[in-house]
Amino acid sequence: MKLFGVMLLSLLLIYPIGVAAEAEEKLQLRMTLPPIMGSLPLVLGHEWGIFHDHGLDLQLKGLADREGRIAALRAGRIDGMVTDLTTAILAALDGIDIVITSTAFLSQNGAGLALLTQYRTGITSIEDILGDFAAGDERARIHLSHLSNLHFQTDRLLSQLGFDVYNAANYQFWTDMVALARSFAFMPRWVPAVVLPEPYISFLVHFIPLGIRGAEIIVLADFLDIEPVPSVIIFRREFVRQNNEVLRRFHAAHQQAITRLNATSIGELLDLGVDVVVEMFFPGLDPGDPREIPPEVIVQLTIPYFVAPTLPAPASLAAVMDWLIRAGHARERITYDEIITDLFVR
Repeated sequence: MKLFGVMLLSLLLIYPIGVAAEAEEKLQLRMTLPPIMGSLPLVLGHEWGIFHDHGLDLQLKGLADREGRIAALRAGRIDGMVTDLTTAILAALDGIDIVITSTAFLSQNGAGLALLTQYRTGITSIEDILGDFAAGDERARIHLSHLSNLHFQTDRLLSQLGFDVYNAANYQFWTDMVALARSFAFMPRWVPAVVLPEPYISFLVHFIPLGIRGAEIIVLADFLDIEPVPSVIIFRREFVRQNNEVLRRFHAAHQQAITRLNATSIGELLDLGVDVVVEMFFPGLDPGDPREIPPEVIVQLTIPYFVAPTLPAPASLAAVMDWLIRAGHARERITYDEIITDLFVR
């Protein structure tokens, strides 16, 4: 349950984050971040001035839609981004010449990911969803982010439970996770079950208006037995070739931001302004109304521990690559050395 991921979402969606007057003297770096936990150290590091102190003019642009982020990277409007490993591999296979420079976040033991429904849907198990679909109710699908770590992990989960993981009819795909979470919260008749990571889980569990009967969240499955897959930081290969010093400073600042984040108290983080976050992330909720957002909920929320950035494990890349080929999403294989550099972290 991670309050800051919720804060992160608002910071990314409200406005592009800029820097102040000394920008011309700094080394410029343009990035876009998805509203996921792996982006949190970058957002906070920017707010704390850590990247500025490392001589960087870090420009962060909020794009909630994955396709928009990929298009910006392809067109050269950004230099790099945080994304999941699956999306990074697909971008490379699609002809975008990118390099993974480090991990961004890796959940511990598969925590922070869940298959959810609401009590009012009448769904009590995964079998209910797939069984309803088999009976002809096309609304009874699992909604998730298409061709993502979540998609890969959900296929793994269903396979472990004995279901046909290559039956795409079991899924309804989305490219905007914020829109998916919002639709699930307020339109469960049409979005009866979702796979979401933190911070969406915590937000939905704790912040859905208490006045809605049956809105209680049911966790149909967790992913604790499924090997986690990291989010990663990628840059255009040309930018890496021409800007080694920029990226050395960036990764040093990133590590410093993680160290500070791991040592920061909830109280300090609350100063970022949860009211603005809720208003922007889930419009319609009144953050000043304790009936909608009970104050006692906030004290239950925790921040994940961020391990030091490293390189993705070769086994993780191989597993995602095998899945993409087996499921027909890729025809060729990309090797570890083709997509990963060890110039900046080990």
